[in-house]
Amino acid sequence: MVPAGRVDGENTAYLWRAGKLINLRTLGGPSSFPTAMNDRGQVVGLSTTKDGRRKAFLWSKGRMRKLPLDDASGINNRGQVAGGRLHGATGFHAARWHKGKVTDLGARAFDRSNTYGINNRGWTIGWTFSADRSERGTLWRKRKLTDLGTLGGSTTRLVAINDRNQILAESQLANGQVHPALWQRGRWTDLAAKGITTEGEVVDINDHGTIAASIRPVFGISHAVLYRKTR
Repeated sequence: MVPAGRVDGENTAYLWRAGKLINLRTLGGPSSFPTAMNDRGQVVGLSTTKDGRRKAFLWSKGRMRKLPLDDASGINNRGQVAGGRLHGATGFHAARWHKGKVTDLGARAFDRSNTYGINNRGWTIGWTFSADRSERGTLWRKRKLTDLGTLGGSTTRLVAINDRNQILAESQLANGQVHPALWQRGRWTDLAAKGITTEGEVVDINDHGTIAASIRPVFGISHAVLYRKTR
């Protein structure tokens, strides 16, 4: 994996490859920001354009191109991009782009949804709203929208998905507390019961089930940690 990010004092996206920094430039405006990258070195992100708008971009083989999306959250090794775009006068819909075609993934209440990521099988995660405007973790398989539910409360925020179709999240219990959670094979597991602290945040999960997270041992201090044996 080649890292992508930004450099202090700069407003444009950079790629670190073979010991060199590569400036990915912008879509004509003053700034760009990378959001995800695949194993082929393709980068997606957001950039301002000459007319001041914010659009999604795809950087591939030394070239940056504008995508017909207003947001980009992930790209898999097949080149499928998860993102979102404006819908009508007030809506915003989760969307997937691939080989020049945009697929509108739809929304539920309030005509709003967006994505958080995509795996190499094309499973796309994101959010929709419930009728009471609570964030609901949502999975799109092909074009089917599925509300993944919660640990008993009203909200779930999805964080990451791996290629084993495990989904990492933070979900609300019936008592209002928010716990780290893992969805697989149609069921939720409360990861607090598996030893993952609620005093921190879960960040990512790999194909071995290892979870990257942060913990706060004391107020004002945060440590990076890895959790294994979560299956």
